[in-house]
Amino acid sequence: ERHILFDHYQPVAKSGATMIAYSVDEMREMIRAGLQEPNKLSAERRAFIKEMFADTLDGHSGKRIATAILNIAQGD
Repeated sequence: ERHILFDHYQPVAKSGATMIAYSVDEMREMIRAGLQEPNKLSAERRAFIKEMFADTLDGHSGKRIATAILNIAQGD
């Protein structure tokens, strides 16, 4: 439960794109639900990914990161 309170996880928890269990029994039910209806939160997951990453998931992230690191190293 405490990981839900971490800053980096709060957007995921608040997005509605994932199920959050607060007990072992809830986890069991969510696992069953996920297996029975794997696409149930599909629209929410797509919306969350689009909101968080916009158009950056284009296969060129590594190149952008490398360029940024080089720029920082060169003092640009």
